[in-house]
Amino acid sequence: SDHGCERGIFASMPSVRELLVDLWKSKGEKIGIRVQKSKSAPAYYEIKKLNENGAAARDSSLREGDLITAVNGRDITGISRDAIMLLLKLQCAEMTRVTFGILRKDIDSY
Repeated sequence: SDHGCERGIFASMPSVRELLVDLWKSKGEKIGIRVQKSKSAPAYYEIKKLNENGAAARDSSLREGDLITAVNGRDITGISRDAIMLLLKLQCAEMTRVTFGILRKDIDSY
């Protein structure tokens, strides 16, 4: 999908890819990511840390530094930190697959 031009700050950065990533986990297992608003793109949350015991670290589909744009098809651009934490903790708790829309800097392109 060619949404790069809509991403403002990322439009001039061809090394940033927009991806859909499926995270597989057990029912009730924590996703195990720590997020904070991105300094370079404040509308998005950046994955700052993968918790060792969480599904994200085991599954390795998400990476530290990824910017989250959507969770299970829901655009989370600009929502509050409380809202994203609620979405990740409550709505995703019983799911075995959680789909993330992310922006990832493509380090392979350098």
